[in-house]
Amino acid sequence: GTTHLLGVWTIWQPDYWASGLLKAITAAVSVSTAVVLWRIVPMALALPSPAQLRRSNQRLEQAVAEQHRARQALEESEARFRGAFDFAPIGMALVSLQGRWLQVNAALCEIVGYSERELLETDFQRLTHPEDLARDLNLMQEVLTGQQRSYQMEKRYFHRDGRTVWILLSVSLVRRGDGQPLYFVSQIQDITAQRRSAQALRQARDDLEVRVAERTRELTEAHRRKDDFLAMLGHELRNPLAPIRNALEILKLDAAGLNERQLWARDIIDRQSRQLTRLVDDLLDVARISRGRIELEKRPIDLEKTVEQAVESVQPLVSERRQHLEVSLCQPVPVLMADPDRLTQALVNLLNNAVRYTPEGGHIRLTVAVEGQEAVIRVSDDGIGIPAKLLPRVFEQFVQGDRTLDRHQGGLGLGLALVRSISVLHGGRVEVHSDGPGLGSEFTLRLPLTTVPLVEDGLRRSAAGQQRRILLAEDNPDLACSLQTLLSLMGHQVRVVHDGEAALALAREWQPQVIFLDIGLPGRDGYSVARALEEQQIRPPLLVALTGYGQKEDVHRAMVAGFDRHLLKPVTLETLAEVLEEPMTSLEA
Repeated sequence: GTTHLLGVWTIWQPDYWASGLLKAITAAVSVSTAVVLWRIVPMALALPSPAQLRRSNQRLEQAVAEQHRARQALEESEARFRGAFDFAPIGMALVSLQGRWLQVNAALCEIVGYSERELLETDFQRLTHPEDLARDLNLMQEVLTGQQRSYQMEKRYFHRDGRTVWILLSVSLVRRGDGQPLYFVSQIQDITAQRRSAQALRQARDDLEVRVAERTRELTEAHRRKDDFLAMLGHELRNPLAPIRNALEILKLDAAGLNERQLWARDIIDRQSRQLTRLVDDLLDVARISRGRIELEKRPIDLEKTVEQAVESVQPLVSERRQHLEVSLCQPVPVLMADPDRLTQALVNLLNNAVRYTPEGGHIRLTVAVEGQEAVIRVSDDGIGIPAKLLPRVFEQFVQGDRTLDRHQGGLGLGLALVRSISVLHGGRVEVHSDGPGLGSEFTLRLPLTTVPLVEDGLRRSAAGQQRRILLAEDNPDLACSLQTLLSLMGHQVRVVHDGEAALALAREWQPQVIFLDIGLPGRDGYSVARALEEQQIRPPLLVALTGYGQKEDVHRAMVAGFDRHLLKPVTLETLAEVLEEPMTSLEA
Protein backbone atom coordinates (compact mmCIF):
# COMPACT_ATOMS: atom_id res chain seq x y z
CA GLY A 1 0.00 0.00 0.00
CA THR A 2 2.84 2.33 0.79
CA THR A 3 4.38 1.69 -2.63
CA HIS A 4 1.14 2.60 -4.42
CA LEU A 5 0.68 5.72 -2.45
CA LEU A 6 4.26 6.71 -3.22
CA GLY A 7 3.62 6.22 -6.95
CA VAL A 8 0.49 8.34 -6.89
CA TRP A 9 2.22 11.03 -4.92
CA THR A 10 5.13 11.02 -7.28
CA ILE A 11 2.84 11.50 -10.30
CA TRP A 12 1.09 14.39 -8.75
CA GLN A 13 4.27 16.18 -7.87
CA PRO A 14 4.45 19.48 -9.78
CA ASP A 15 7.97 19.02 -10.99
CA TYR A 16 7.27 15.62 -12.22
CA TRP A 17 4.18 16.84 -14.12
CA ALA A 18 6.00 19.79 -15.65
CA SER A 19 8.85 17.67 -16.86
CA GLY A 20 6.51 15.08 -18.37
CA LEU A 21 4.35 17.71 -19.98
CA LEU A 22 7.40 19.28 -21.57
CA LYS A 23 8.54 15.99 -22.91
CA ALA A 24 5.09 15.24 -24.27
CA ILE A 25 4.85 18.62 -26.04
CA THR A 26 8.31 18.19 -27.45
CA ALA A 27 7.39 14.80 -28.78
CA ALA A 28 4.14 16.07 -30.28
CA VAL A 29 5.84 19.00 -31.99
CA SER A 30 8.36 16.68 -33.47
CA VAL A 31 5.68 14.42 -34.86
CA SER A 32 3.62 17.33 -36.30
CA THR A 33 6.64 18.85 -37.86
CA ALA A 34 7.45 15.58 -39.47
CA VAL A 35 3.93 15.26 -40.84
CA VAL A 36 3.90 18.83 -42.21
CA LEU A 37 7.27 18.38 -43.75
CA TRP A 38 6.16 15.07 -45.22
CA ARG A 39 3.23 16.93 -46.92
CA ILE A 40 4.92 20.22 -47.84
CA VAL A 41 8.15 18.95 -49.22
CA PRO A 42 6.58 17.09 -52.21
CA MET A 43 4.40 20.11 -52.93
CA ALA A 44 7.34 22.40 -52.82
CA LEU A 45 9.23 20.12 -55.10
CA ALA A 46 6.16 20.22 -57.61
CA LEU A 47 5.82 24.02 -57.82
CA PRO A 48 6.02 25.32 -61.48
CA SER A 49 8.89 27.36 -62.65
CA PRO A 50 8.42 31.03 -63.54
CA ALA A 51 8.35 30.13 -67.27
CA GLN A 52 5.64 27.57 -66.65
CA LEU A 53 3.65 30.13 -64.70
CA ARG A 54 3.89 32.60 -67.58
CA ARG A 55 2.65 30.02 -70.09
CA SER A 56 -0.18 29.05 -67.79
CA ASN A 57 -1.20 32.67 -67.46
CA GLN A 58 -1.23 33.06 -71.25
CA ARG A 59 -3.52 30.05 -71.66
CA LEU A 60 -5.81 31.41 -69.00
CA GLU A 61 -5.95 34.79 -70.73
CA GLN A 62 -6.75 33.10 -74.08
CA ALA A 63 -9.57 31.08 -72.52
CA VAL A 64 -11.02 34.20 -70.96
CA ALA A 65 -10.78 36.03 -74.33
CA GLU A 66 -12.47 33.14 -76.17
CA GLN A 67 -15.21 33.07 -73.57
CA HIS A 68 -15.71 36.80 -74.06
CA ARG A 69 -15.88 36.45 -77.84
CA ALA A 70 -18.37 33.59 -77.54
CA ARG A 71 -20.50 35.67 -75.22
CA GLN A 72 -20.29 38.61 -77.63
CA ALA A 73 -21.22 36.37 -80.64
CA LEU A 74 -24.13 34.99 -78.68
CA GLU A 75 -25.29 38.48 -77.87
CA GLU A 76 -24.96 39.49 -81.54
CA SER A 77 -26.82 36.35 -82.66
CA GLU A 78 -29.56 37.05 -80.17
CA ALA A 79 -29.74 40.63 -81.41
CA ARG A 80 -30.01 39.48 -85.02
CA PHE A 81 -32.69 36.95 -84.09
CA ARG A 82 -34.52 39.57 -82.12
CA GLY A 83 -34.31 41.99 -85.03
CA ALA A 84 -35.48 39.38 -87.52
CA PHE A 85 -38.19 38.23 -85.15
CA ASP A 86 -39.45 41.68 -84.27
CA PHE A 87 -39.36 43.16 -87.75
CA ALA A 88 -40.39 40.11 -89.79
CA PRO A 89 -43.06 40.99 -92.41
CA ILE A 90 -45.22 38.11 -91.14
CA GLY A 91 -46.38 37.28 -87.66
CA MET A 92 -43.86 35.41 -85.45
CA ALA A 93 -44.39 33.84 -82.05
CA LEU A 94 -42.68 31.58 -79.55
CA VAL A 95 -45.30 29.45 -77.84
CA SER A 96 -44.94 27.31 -74.74
CA LEU A 97 -45.79 23.63 -74.79
CA GLN A 98 -49.02 24.56 -73.05
CA GLY A 99 -49.95 27.12 -75.70
CA ARG A 100 -49.08 30.41 -73.98
CA TRP A 101 -47.45 33.17 -75.96
CA LEU A 102 -43.82 33.52 -74.84
CA GLN A 103 -42.71 36.06 -77.39
CA VAL A 104 -44.59 37.82 -80.23
CA ASN A 105 -43.64 40.37 -82.86
CA ALA A 106 -45.31 43.52 -84.09
CA ALA A 107 -46.68 41.89 -87.25
CA LEU A 108 -48.63 39.35 -85.20
CA CYS A 109 -49.98 42.10 -82.98
CA GLU A 110 -51.17 43.93 -86.08
CA ILE A 111 -52.82 40.78 -87.49
CA VAL A 112 -54.92 40.11 -84.38
CA GLY A 113 -55.26 43.68 -83.09
CA TYR A 114 -53.81 43.02 -79.59
CA SER A 115 -50.75 44.58 -77.96
CA GLU A 116 -47.66 42.52 -77.11
CA ARG A 117 -48.44 42.71 -73.37
CA GLU A 118 -52.02 41.54 -73.95
CA LEU A 119 -50.90 38.59 -75.98
CA LEU A 120 -48.24 37.51 -73.47
CA GLU A 121 -50.91 37.34 -70.81
CA THR A 122 -53.00 34.75 -72.69
CA ASP A 123 -52.67 31.71 -74.96
CA PHE A 124 -53.31 31.07 -78.65
CA GLN A 125 -56.35 28.87 -77.93
CA ARG A 126 -58.41 31.89 -76.88
CA LEU A 127 -57.88 33.55 -80.25
CA THR A 128 -58.48 30.42 -82.34
CA HIS A 129 -61.84 29.76 -83.96
CA PRO A 130 -63.53 26.79 -82.23
CA GLU A 131 -63.95 24.95 -85.53
CA ASP A 132 -60.16 25.04 -86.11
CA LEU A 133 -58.89 24.47 -82.56
CA ALA A 134 -59.18 20.68 -82.35
CA ARG A 135 -57.20 20.14 -85.57
CA ASP A 136 -54.55 22.63 -84.44
CA LEU A 137 -54.09 20.85 -81.08
CA ASN A 138 -53.96 17.44 -82.74
CA LEU A 139 -51.22 18.59 -85.08
CA MET A 140 -49.25 20.07 -82.16
CA GLN A 141 -49.49 16.72 -80.36
CA GLU A 142 -48.20 14.89 -83.43
CA VAL A 143 -45.15 17.18 -83.49
CA LEU A 144 -44.56 16.69 -79.75
CA THR A 145 -44.70 12.90 -80.10
CA GLY A 146 -42.38 12.93 -83.11
CA GLN A 147 -44.97 11.79 -85.67
CA GLN A 148 -44.00 14.78 -87.80
CA ARG A 149 -41.38 17.50 -87.57
CA SER A 150 -43.67 20.44 -88.32
CA TYR A 151 -47.10 21.24 -89.70
CA GLN A 152 -48.92 23.86 -91.70
CA MET A 153 -52.60 24.68 -91.78
CA GLU A 154 -55.09 27.38 -92.60
CA LYS A 155 -57.06 28.51 -89.59
CA ARG A 156 -59.02 31.44 -88.21
CA TYR A 157 -58.17 33.91 -85.45
CA PHE A 158 -60.62 36.27 -83.81
CA HIS A 159 -59.48 39.86 -84.23
CA ARG A 160 -59.85 42.17 -81.28
CA ASP A 161 -62.66 44.00 -83.12
CA GLY A 162 -64.60 40.73 -83.45
CA ARG A 163 -64.03 39.98 -87.12
CA THR A 164 -62.50 36.72 -88.34
CA VAL A 165 -58.97 36.69 -89.72
CA TRP A 166 -57.79 33.81 -91.91
CA ILE A 167 -54.12 32.90 -91.42
CA LEU A 168 -51.64 30.41 -92.82
CA LEU A 169 -49.93 28.88 -89.78
CA SER A 170 -46.54 27.12 -89.93
CA VAL A 171 -45.35 25.50 -86.68
CA SER A 172 -42.09 23.75 -85.74
CA LEU A 173 -40.70 22.52 -82.39
CA VAL A 174 -37.43 23.61 -80.73
CA ARG A 175 -35.72 20.92 -78.62
CA ARG A 176 -32.74 20.89 -76.22
CA GLY A 177 -29.58 19.04 -77.03
CA ASP A 178 -30.85 15.99 -75.18
CA GLY A 179 -34.05 16.00 -77.25
CA GLN A 180 -36.37 17.46 -74.65
CA PRO A 181 -38.94 19.87 -76.19
CA LEU A 182 -38.60 23.52 -75.22
CA TYR A 183 -41.17 25.60 -77.15
CA PHE A 184 -42.91 26.03 -80.51
CA VAL A 185 -41.94 28.54 -83.18
CA SER A 186 -44.93 29.78 -85.18
CA GLN A 187 -45.09 31.77 -88.41
CA ILE A 188 -48.45 33.45 -89.02
CA GLN A 189 -49.34 34.92 -92.41
CA ASP A 190 -52.55 36.88 -92.93
CA ILE A 191 -54.33 35.32 -95.93
CA THR A 192 -57.72 36.92 -95.44
CA ALA A 193 -57.47 38.88 -98.69
CA GLN A 194 -56.31 35.81 -100.60
CA ARG A 195 -59.17 33.79 -99.15
CA ARG A 196 -61.64 36.47 -100.18
CA SER A 197 -60.15 36.52 -103.67
CA ALA A 198 -60.27 32.74 -103.86
CA GLN A 199 -63.84 32.77 -102.62
CA ALA A 200 -64.73 35.41 -105.17
CA LEU A 201 -62.98 33.33 -107.83
CA ARG A 202 -64.86 30.21 -106.76
CA GLN A 203 -68.10 32.13 -106.76
CA ALA A 204 -67.30 33.48 -110.20
CA ARG A 205 -66.44 29.97 -111.37
CA ASP A 206 -69.66 28.61 -109.91
CA ASP A 207 -71.61 31.42 -111.54
CA LEU A 208 -69.80 30.71 -114.80
CA GLU A 209 -70.60 27.00 -114.53
CA VAL A 210 -74.24 27.89 -113.94
CA ARG A 211 -74.21 30.22 -116.92
CA VAL A 212 -72.40 27.61 -119.03
CA ALA A 213 -74.97 25.00 -118.01
CA GLU A 214 -77.78 27.39 -118.83
CA ARG A 215 -76.11 28.30 -122.10
CA THR A 216 -75.54 24.64 -122.88
CA ARG A 217 -79.22 23.97 -122.32
CA GLU A 218 -80.05 26.95 -124.50
CA LEU A 219 -77.67 25.74 -127.20
CA THR A 220 -79.05 22.23 -126.96
CA GLU A 221 -82.52 23.58 -127.33
CA ALA A 222 -81.30 25.82 -130.13
CA HIS A 223 -79.70 22.81 -131.85
CA ARG A 224 -82.94 20.91 -131.46
CA ARG A 225 -84.90 23.79 -132.90
CA LYS A 226 -82.30 24.14 -135.62
CA ASP A 227 -82.62 20.47 -136.51
CA ASP A 228 -86.39 20.80 -136.55
CA PHE A 229 -86.06 23.89 -138.70
CA LEU A 230 -83.62 22.19 -141.08
CA ALA A 231 -85.91 19.20 -141.35
CA MET A 232 -88.84 21.48 -142.12
CA LEU A 233 -86.67 23.56 -144.44
CA GLY A 234 -85.60 20.46 -146.30
CA HIS A 235 -89.18 19.32 -146.57
CA GLU A 236 -90.45 22.69 -147.77
CA LEU A 237 -87.58 23.14 -150.26
CA ARG A 238 -87.74 19.61 -151.58
CA ASN A 239 -91.45 19.76 -152.20
CA PRO A 240 -91.16 22.41 -154.94
CA LEU A 241 -87.89 20.90 -156.18
CA ALA A 242 -89.45 17.51 -156.73
CA PRO A 243 -91.96 18.53 -159.42
CA ILE A 244 -89.30 20.69 -161.09
CA ARG A 245 -86.97 17.73 -161.32
CA ASN A 246 -89.79 15.49 -162.48
CA ALA A 247 -90.72 17.98 -165.18
CA LEU A 248 -87.12 18.05 -166.34
CA GLU A 249 -87.00 14.28 -166.54
CA ILE A 250 -90.18 14.39 -168.63
CA LEU A 251 -88.55 16.95 -170.94
CA LYS A 252 -85.50 14.71 -171.26
CA LEU A 253 -87.65 11.71 -172.16
CA ASP A 254 -89.56 13.83 -174.69
CA ALA A 255 -86.57 15.80 -176.03
CA ALA A 256 -87.51 15.16 -179.66
CA GLY A 257 -90.39 17.61 -179.39
CA LEU A 258 -88.26 20.50 -178.11
CA ASN A 259 -86.63 23.17 -180.24
CA GLU A 260 -83.14 24.54 -179.61
CA ARG A 261 -84.27 27.40 -177.34
CA GLN A 262 -86.44 25.03 -175.29
CA LEU A 263 -83.53 22.64 -174.91
CA TRP A 264 -81.32 25.54 -173.77
CA ALA A 265 -83.93 26.61 -171.21
CA ARG A 266 -84.36 23.01 -170.03
CA ASP A 267 -80.62 22.64 -169.49
CA ILE A 268 -80.47 25.87 -167.45
CA ILE A 269 -83.31 24.68 -165.24
CA ASP A 270 -81.59 21.31 -164.95
CA ARG A 271 -78.27 22.81 -163.83
CA GLN A 272 -79.73 25.30 -161.40
CA SER A 273 -82.18 22.85 -159.85
CA ARG A 274 -79.33 20.36 -159.38
CA GLN A 275 -77.33 23.11 -157.70
CA LEU A 276 -80.24 24.01 -155.44
CA THR A 277 -80.78 20.35 -154.58
CA ARG A 278 -77.10 19.98 -153.75
CA LEU A 279 -77.16 23.05 -151.49
CA VAL A 280 -80.16 21.69 -149.61
CA ASP A 281 -78.47 18.31 -149.25
CA ASP A 282 -75.21 19.90 -148.04
CA LEU A 283 -77.00 21.99 -145.47
CA LEU A 284 -78.85 19.03 -144.01
CA ASP A 285 -75.92 16.62 -144.28
CA VAL A 286 -73.60 18.91 -142.33
CA ALA A 287 -76.15 19.09 -139.53
CA ARG A 288 -76.54 15.31 -139.50
CA ILE A 289 -72.82 14.52 -139.71
CA SER A 290 -71.91 17.01 -136.99
CA ARG A 291 -74.35 15.25 -134.65
CA GLY A 292 -73.29 11.75 -135.69
CA ARG A 293 -76.63 10.99 -137.32
CA ILE A 294 -75.27 9.55 -140.57
CA GLU A 295 -74.62 5.83 -140.89
CA LEU A 296 -72.66 4.71 -143.92
CA GLU A 297 -73.90 1.80 -146.01
CA LYS A 298 -70.50 0.40 -146.91
CA ARG A 299 -69.88 -2.27 -149.50
CA PRO A 300 -67.06 -3.09 -151.91
CA ILE A 301 -67.29 -0.59 -154.77
CA ASP A 302 -65.54 -0.01 -158.06
CA LEU A 303 -63.97 3.43 -157.78
CA GLU A 304 -64.19 3.91 -161.54
CA LYS A 305 -67.99 3.92 -161.45
CA THR A 306 -68.00 6.39 -158.57
CA VAL A 307 -65.70 8.73 -160.48
CA GLU A 308 -67.88 8.48 -163.59
CA GLN A 309 -70.99 9.43 -161.63
CA ALA A 310 -69.24 12.40 -160.02
CA VAL A 311 -67.89 13.64 -163.35
CA GLU A 312 -71.29 13.23 -164.97
CA SER A 313 -72.84 15.31 -162.19
CA VAL A 314 -70.52 18.31 -162.69
CA GLN A 315 -70.12 18.06 -166.46
CA PRO A 316 -72.95 20.53 -167.26
CA LEU A 317 -71.30 23.20 -165.12
CA VAL A 318 -67.88 22.43 -166.63
CA SER A 319 -69.31 22.80 -170.12
CA GLU A 320 -71.08 26.05 -169.22
CA ARG A 321 -67.76 27.58 -168.08
CA ARG A 322 -65.91 26.09 -171.07
CA GLN A 323 -63.40 24.42 -168.77
CA HIS A 324 -61.29 21.37 -169.53
CA LEU A 325 -61.77 18.39 -167.19
CA GLU A 326 -59.24 15.58 -167.49
CA VAL A 327 -59.72 12.25 -165.73
CA SER A 328 -56.94 9.69 -165.25
CA LEU A 329 -57.38 6.37 -163.42
CA CYS A 330 -54.67 3.87 -162.61
CA GLN A 331 -55.12 0.25 -163.66
CA PRO A 332 -56.38 -1.84 -162.13
CA VAL A 333 -58.87 0.55 -160.55
CA PRO A 334 -58.75 0.18 -156.74
CA VAL A 335 -61.65 -1.36 -154.84
CA LEU A 336 -62.84 0.38 -151.68
CA MET A 337 -65.13 -0.53 -148.82
CA ALA A 338 -67.29 2.57 -148.97
CA ASP A 339 -70.74 4.06 -149.17
CA PRO A 340 -71.01 4.80 -152.92
CA ASP A 341 -73.50 7.64 -152.51
CA ARG A 342 -71.46 9.44 -149.87
CA LEU A 343 -68.19 8.94 -151.72
CA THR A 344 -69.77 10.26 -154.91
CA GLN A 345 -70.99 13.24 -152.90
CA ALA A 346 -67.43 13.93 -151.67
CA LEU A 347 -65.99 13.77 -155.20
CA VAL A 348 -68.76 15.99 -156.57
CA ASN A 349 -68.02 18.57 -153.87
CA LEU A 350 -64.30 18.55 -154.69
CA LEU A 351 -65.03 18.93 -158.40
CA ASN A 352 -67.62 21.64 -157.81
CA ASN A 353 -65.12 23.52 -155.68
CA ALA A 354 -62.55 23.33 -158.49
CA VAL A 355 -65.10 24.47 -161.07
CA ARG A 356 -66.24 27.45 -158.98
CA TYR A 357 -62.74 28.75 -158.32
CA THR A 358 -61.27 28.13 -161.77
CA PRO A 359 -61.80 30.83 -164.43
CA GLU A 360 -63.54 30.11 -167.71
CA GLY A 361 -61.35 28.08 -170.00
CA GLY A 362 -59.31 26.79 -167.07
CA HIS A 363 -58.11 23.24 -166.49
CA ILE A 364 -59.22 20.71 -163.87
CA ARG A 365 -57.62 17.32 -163.42
CA LEU A 366 -58.89 14.30 -161.48
CA THR A 367 -56.48 11.40 -160.94
CA VAL A 368 -56.78 8.10 -159.10
CA ALA A 369 -53.70 6.20 -157.94
CA VAL A 370 -52.65 3.62 -155.37
CA GLU A 371 -50.00 4.52 -152.80
CA GLY A 372 -49.24 1.78 -150.29
CA GLN A 373 -52.51 0.62 -148.80
CA GLU A 374 -54.43 3.71 -149.84
CA ALA A 375 -56.40 4.85 -152.83
CA VAL A 376 -55.36 8.43 -153.56
CA ILE A 377 -57.77 10.72 -155.41
CA ARG A 378 -56.40 14.12 -156.43
CA VAL A 379 -58.43 17.02 -157.79
CA SER A 380 -56.21 19.86 -159.01
CA ASP A 381 -56.88 23.08 -160.90
CA ASP A 382 -55.12 26.16 -162.26
CA GLY A 383 -57.63 28.50 -160.62
CA ILE A 384 -57.37 31.39 -158.17
CA GLY A 385 -55.46 29.40 -155.53
CA ILE A 386 -55.72 29.68 -151.76
CA PRO A 387 -53.95 32.22 -149.51
CA ALA A 388 -51.62 30.65 -146.94
CA LYS A 389 -53.61 32.07 -144.01
CA LEU A 390 -56.78 30.35 -145.28
CA LEU A 391 -55.24 26.88 -145.83
CA PRO A 392 -55.58 25.68 -142.20
CA ARG A 393 -59.28 26.63 -142.15
CA VAL A 394 -60.38 25.56 -145.61
CA PHE A 395 -62.23 22.47 -144.33
CA GLU A 396 -64.18 24.35 -141.66
CA GLN A 397 -67.89 24.99 -142.07
CA PHE A 398 -68.95 28.21 -143.79
CA VAL A 399 -65.36 29.12 -144.71
CA GLN A 400 -64.94 30.45 -148.24
CA GLY A 401 -62.29 32.27 -150.18
CA ASP A 402 -62.79 35.47 -152.12
CA ARG A 403 -66.01 36.56 -150.42
CA THR A 404 -66.77 39.32 -152.89
CA LEU A 405 -70.14 41.00 -153.20
CA ASP A 406 -70.83 39.48 -156.60
CA ARG A 407 -70.87 35.95 -155.09
CA HIS A 408 -70.12 34.54 -158.53
CA GLN A 409 -68.73 31.34 -157.02
CA GLY A 410 -71.88 30.68 -154.97
CA GLY A 411 -72.14 27.93 -152.38
CA LEU A 412 -72.60 27.92 -148.62
CA GLY A 413 -69.06 27.06 -147.60
CA LEU A 414 -70.15 23.56 -146.59
CA GLY A 415 -68.87 21.40 -149.43
CA LEU A 416 -65.28 20.95 -148.21
CA ALA A 417 -66.44 20.47 -144.62
CA LEU A 418 -68.59 17.60 -145.88
CA VAL A 419 -65.64 16.14 -147.80
CA ARG A 420 -63.59 16.05 -144.60
CA SER A 421 -66.43 14.50 -142.59
CA ILE A 422 -67.11 11.84 -145.24
CA SER A 423 -63.41 10.99 -145.54
CA VAL A 424 -63.11 10.58 -141.75
CA LEU A 425 -66.23 8.37 -141.67
CA HIS A 426 -64.49 6.14 -144.24
CA GLY A 427 -61.29 5.95 -142.19
CA GLY A 428 -59.45 8.29 -144.53
CA ARG A 429 -58.36 11.92 -144.68
CA VAL A 430 -58.31 14.88 -147.03
CA GLU A 431 -55.44 17.32 -147.58
CA VAL A 432 -55.02 20.59 -149.46
CA HIS A 433 -52.06 22.32 -151.08
CA SER A 434 -51.72 25.64 -152.84
CA ASP A 435 -48.69 27.75 -153.70
CA GLY A 436 -50.76 30.87 -153.17
CA PRO A 437 -53.18 33.22 -154.94
CA GLY A 438 -53.34 32.72 -158.71
CA LEU A 439 -51.37 29.45 -158.58
CA GLY A 440 -54.21 26.94 -158.38
CA SER A 441 -54.84 24.32 -155.72
CA GLU A 442 -54.83 20.57 -155.20
CA PHE A 443 -57.05 18.51 -152.92
CA THR A 444 -55.99 14.97 -152.05
CA LEU A 445 -58.46 12.40 -150.74
CA ARG A 446 -56.85 9.30 -149.20
CA LEU A 447 -58.99 6.25 -148.47
CA PRO A 448 -58.00 2.76 -147.25
CA LEU A 449 -58.07 -0.10 -149.74
CA THR A 450 -60.06 -3.27 -149.03
CA THR A 451 -59.25 -6.91 -149.59
CA VAL A 452 -62.94 -7.82 -149.88
CA PRO A 453 -63.60 -8.83 -153.49
CA LEU A 454 -65.97 -6.81 -155.65
CA VAL A 455 -69.20 -8.71 -156.30
CA GLU A 456 -71.45 -7.59 -159.09
CA ASP A 457 -75.14 -7.32 -158.23
CA GLY A 458 -76.75 -9.90 -160.50
CA LEU A 459 -80.19 -9.54 -158.97
CA ARG A 460 -81.04 -6.31 -160.72
CA ARG A 461 -82.48 -6.36 -164.24
CA SER A 462 -84.10 -3.92 -166.59
CA ALA A 463 -87.71 -3.03 -166.08
CA ALA A 464 -88.26 -2.48 -169.78
CA GLY A 465 -91.60 -3.85 -170.87
CA GLN A 466 -92.70 -4.60 -167.28
CA GLN A 467 -95.71 -2.57 -166.35
CA ARG A 468 -96.47 -1.95 -162.66
CA ARG A 469 -99.69 -0.85 -161.10
CA ILE A 470 -98.57 2.13 -159.04
CA LEU A 471 -100.62 4.10 -156.56
CA LEU A 472 -99.23 7.57 -155.86
CA ALA A 473 -100.54 9.36 -152.75
CA GLU A 474 -99.29 12.97 -152.81
CA ASP A 475 -101.03 16.18 -151.75
CA ASN A 476 -98.82 18.52 -153.79
CA PRO A 477 -100.61 18.78 -157.15
CA ASP A 478 -97.52 19.74 -159.18
CA LEU A 479 -95.44 16.97 -157.68
CA ALA A 480 -98.22 14.41 -158.06
CA CYS A 481 -98.88 15.35 -161.68
CA SER A 482 -95.21 15.47 -162.69
CA LEU A 483 -94.36 12.19 -160.98
CA GLN A 484 -97.42 10.50 -162.50
CA THR A 485 -96.36 11.67 -165.94
CA LEU A 486 -92.78 10.51 -165.39
CA LEU A 487 -93.86 7.05 -164.19
CA SER A 488 -96.29 6.77 -167.06
CA LEU A 489 -93.53 7.59 -169.56
CA MET A 490 -91.51 4.79 -167.95
CA GLY A 491 -94.32 2.43 -168.96
CA HIS A 492 -96.23 2.06 -165.72
CA GLN A 493 -99.91 2.40 -164.92
CA VAL A 494 -100.31 5.15 -162.32
CA ARG A 495 -103.26 6.41 -160.31
CA VAL A 496 -103.09 9.41 -157.99
CA VAL A 497 -104.88 10.34 -154.76
CA HIS A 498 -104.29 13.33 -152.48
CA ASP A 499 -105.10 12.13 -148.95
CA GLY A 500 -104.70 9.11 -146.72
CA GLU A 501 -108.29 7.88 -146.66
CA ALA A 502 -108.43 7.96 -150.46
CA ALA A 503 -105.20 5.98 -150.60
CA LEU A 504 -106.67 3.26 -148.39
CA ALA A 505 -109.84 3.11 -150.42
CA LEU A 506 -108.04 2.88 -153.76
CA ALA A 507 -105.57 0.31 -152.42
CA ARG A 508 -108.48 -1.86 -151.31
CA GLU A 509 -110.26 -1.47 -154.64
CA TRP A 510 -107.38 -1.53 -157.16
CA GLN A 511 -104.77 -3.67 -155.35
CA PRO A 512 -101.67 -1.85 -156.67
CA GLN A 513 -98.28 -3.57 -156.84
CA VAL A 514 -96.43 -0.46 -155.66
CA ILE A 515 -97.54 2.44 -153.48
CA PHE A 516 -95.57 5.69 -153.30
CA LEU A 517 -96.92 7.27 -150.13
CA ASP A 518 -96.25 10.83 -149.03
CA ILE A 519 -95.73 11.09 -145.26
CA GLY A 520 -97.29 14.53 -144.80
CA LEU A 521 -100.72 13.71 -146.17
CA PRO A 522 -103.71 15.68 -144.88
CA GLY A 523 -106.12 13.96 -142.52
CA ARG A 524 -104.34 10.63 -142.17
CA ASP A 525 -100.55 10.80 -142.48
CA GLY A 526 -98.40 8.28 -144.28
CA TYR A 527 -97.36 6.38 -141.14
CA SER A 528 -101.01 5.81 -140.20
CA VAL A 529 -101.87 4.71 -143.76
CA ALA A 530 -98.96 2.23 -143.77
CA ARG A 531 -100.13 0.66 -140.52
CA ALA A 532 -103.73 0.49 -141.78
CA LEU A 533 -102.62 -1.23 -145.00
CA GLU A 534 -100.95 -3.90 -142.90
CA GLU A 535 -103.88 -4.29 -140.52
CA GLN A 536 -106.42 -4.55 -143.38
CA GLN A 537 -104.17 -6.99 -145.24
CA ILE A 538 -104.12 -4.85 -148.36
CA ARG A 539 -100.46 -3.94 -148.18
CA PRO A 540 -98.78 -4.06 -151.62
CA PRO A 541 -95.55 -5.98 -152.31
CA LEU A 542 -93.61 -2.68 -152.33
CA LEU A 543 -94.49 0.23 -150.05
CA VAL A 544 -92.31 3.33 -150.53
CA ALA A 545 -92.22 6.39 -148.29
CA LEU A 546 -91.92 9.54 -150.37
CA THR A 547 -91.03 12.50 -148.16
CA GLY A 548 -89.06 15.66 -147.64
CA TYR A 549 -88.07 14.58 -144.10
CA GLY A 550 -84.66 12.98 -144.23
CA GLN A 551 -83.40 12.79 -140.66
CA LYS A 552 -82.23 9.46 -139.31
CA GLU A 553 -85.23 9.32 -136.99
CA ASP A 554 -87.52 9.83 -139.98
CA VAL A 555 -86.03 6.85 -141.81
CA HIS A 556 -86.26 4.69 -138.69
CA ARG A 557 -89.85 5.72 -138.07
CA ALA A 558 -90.75 4.83 -141.65
CA MET A 559 -89.22 1.38 -141.34
CA VAL A 560 -91.05 0.77 -138.05
CA ALA A 561 -94.34 1.84 -139.68
CA GLY A 562 -93.88 -0.86 -142.32
CA PHE A 563 -92.33 0.89 -145.35
CA ASP A 564 -89.89 -1.04 -147.54
CA ARG A 565 -88.02 2.01 -148.82
CA HIS A 566 -87.58 5.63 -147.78
CA LEU A 567 -87.08 8.07 -150.68
CA LEU A 568 -86.17 11.69 -150.20
CA LYS A 569 -87.69 14.31 -152.45
CA PRO A 570 -86.85 15.14 -155.18
CA VAL A 571 -86.53 11.61 -156.52
CA THR A 572 -84.36 11.13 -159.59
CA LEU A 573 -85.27 9.02 -162.57
CA GLU A 574 -82.38 6.70 -161.74
CA THR A 575 -83.69 6.18 -158.20
CA LEU A 576 -87.19 5.40 -159.42
CA ALA A 577 -85.83 2.91 -161.93
CA GLU A 578 -83.68 1.30 -159.24
CA VAL A 579 -86.64 0.86 -156.89
CA LEU A 580 -88.91 -0.56 -159.57
CA GLU A 581 -86.23 -2.96 -160.83
CA GLU A 582 -86.04 -4.79 -157.50
CA PRO A 583 -87.01 -8.44 -158.18
CA MET A 584 -89.92 -9.57 -156.02
CA THR A 585 -91.99 -12.62 -156.78
CA SER A 586 -95.19 -11.00 -155.64
CA LEU A 587 -94.54 -8.08 -157.95
CA GLU A 588 -94.08 -10.33 -160.97
CA ALA A 589 -97.35 -12.02 -160.22
